[in-house]
Order: sequence, then C-alpha cells, then structure tokens
Amino acid sequence: FALSNCFEFNYPELTAQPAYLLDIGGQHSIFAVFWKNQPLFFREMSFGGKQLTDVIASALELDPSRAEALKLQGPDFLSSQDKSLIISECSRILRTWASEIKRLVSFYQTSMPAVKQAAMLLLSGGGSLFKGVGSTLAEELQLETRHLDPWKNVEISSNDFDLKYLESVKPQFCVPTGLALRGFI
Repeated sequence: FALSNCFEFNYPELTAQPAYLLDIGGQHSIFAVFWKNQPLFFREMSFGGKQLTDVIASALELDPSRAEALKLQGPDFLSSQDKSLIISECSRILRTWASEIKRLVSFYQTSMPAVKQAAMLLLSGGGSLFKGVGSTLAEELQLETRHLDPWKNVEISSNDFDLKYLESVKPQFCVPTGLALRGFI
C-alpha cells in the first residue's frame, strides 16, 4: 500500500488509467495494479536483486560481496568475454522476471471484471537500478517502463541535499516515501 501511496501522491495525472507498479527488492518483489485512485491487485513475487548477484557470482566465480559491487557498478570495466557472459546470464534472469509478470497480468485480467491493460510499468526498489532492467522489461512486456519518482511532487532544497546523490538512489525510497505519506493521502 505504501507503493500505491507514493504513486498516487506523485502521479495524480496518471491515476485514472491503470498503471503497473513493480518494486524490486533484494529477495522479493511486489507487483501492484493501481487504477481509478485505488490499488486493485497486489502480489509478492519470488525474485529480486539477489538473483542477479548470485548469477554474477556464479558466472565469474566471485564472492557475493564482490558480485554485488559488480552488479551496482555495471560490467563495463570487465573483459569483453566476461562482460558478454554477465549480460547474457542477467538477460536470461530478466526475461524470466518478465514471464512471471506476464503470468500475473494474465491472472489479473481474468480475475477482475472490466479490467483494462496498463500502458505503463513504473519501477522502484534497489533491484530496479541494475542496468538493463527497465529496457528488458519494456521490450518483453511491450510497455512503457520508467522509474517511479518518489519525490516528483516534493520540493527539495539543493542547499540541504546533494541532488545528484538523491537522483541516483530515489527508486530505493518509494516505499519509505509512501509510508511517510500515510497521514496525507
């Protein structure tokens, strides 16, 4: 519900149409459908950023902390062979995620009366920061995909905060922002 609060507060212009929300956590992810100013459908999914870390660790025979750092930095500084291996393995995982989301969308569409397909998927959570998540999900799901901005309608002072840093971490703050908004929505 916190994810829905964050969406409703920051994107009131989009609440009349269905929107898919996906918060990719470390171990699990939350998929939600928000439509007509209310959350209609929620499911916890058994994938998260740790899957990507594990596949990187396995493919390159790295310890988990080094694989996590590589996941966050991206494979650009690796040899072309290692980079190609990582991209291939992670793409396979991301396509699996997309298949799970497709199954959920089908279930949602058959279980809810008068449903409408969403035209947009909004991503959040630390796992959504991995390079290629948005583009792969957009391609596989045939949906516009972008990050949910938890502070789109919040005035942030550049004198008080490092705006570049906030920009880099904001997808990780959608649920906390939604929790903070509980008394305002």
